[in-house]
Amino acid sequence: MRVPLFALLLTRLVWADPTPYLTADGMCKATFPASVPDRPGGFILFHDNSLFTFGLMTWGKDPQRYYEGSRTLRLLEKGVSVRTVHAGPIEGQEFHSVSAEGRHNVLQEFAANGSVYEFAVYYSGAQPPAEVGQFFSSISFSPEALDPRHRPRSRLIQCSVALDGLATSMLDSAARHAGEFPIRLPADERCPAGGTYVLQQQGSGFTIHCSGNHHQEADVPADYPRIDQARQVLESPEKPLPRPDPVTPAP
Repeated sequence: MRVPLFALLLTRLVWADPTPYLTADGMCKATFPASVPDRPGGFILFHDNSLFTFGLMTWGKDPQRYYEGSRTLRLLEKGVSVRTVHAGPIEGQEFHSVSAEGRHNVLQEFAANGSVYEFAVYYSGAQPPAEVGQFFSSISFSPEALDPRHRPRSRLIQCSVALDGLATSMLDSAARHAGEFPIRLPADERCPAGGTYVLQQQGSGFTIHCSGNHHQEADVPADYPRIDQARQVLESPEKPLPRPDPVTPAP
């Protein structure tokens, strides 16, 4: 239901270029105050003395059930306030807490299109830096995020994000072990649509695919999507799925 903070990429950035970011499913945009790490499933970045995070998670049930469960957990913490927020056509909720050291944590979450989108900022001081307000006000959703016809495509994108995470882990492991890739995948890693991920070693490379026919509603053939060591996802034998990279930094 929630991506642990330590599982996200922690990257310290020393430059500050406002970066418009489009989520991997194309449904949500936000402008971060610095260049965004290439991790479509979630990341953390530092800017000045603030910390910005993003997470994209699977939630295939009614959004209100997610919000109710999230509120129950969050309000167990002392001093947490909650309010309703809107980003275009999507209604979400915001939690705000302050640590004993005066560190603010503001988290906004939106459940739509079979996913949960989390945006959070940690900052110090009685008043938030101007960039914090600019960041939250930049969050917007496409009207298509409320259209159930996009759900099969959303599941395909969620699968591609999971594949990207697996491929990235393979590459990170090889970098630590003299170029040797792991011989197996985590046993509990499964496609959001229910498929099993299969690893195939190919000489100095590899592919990972979603086994079965779990994305046929999105016109994807059996045993697709798949990814290789270049982190290129294919949704069919000759059809690359566009990389969910950030767009060109704003001037």
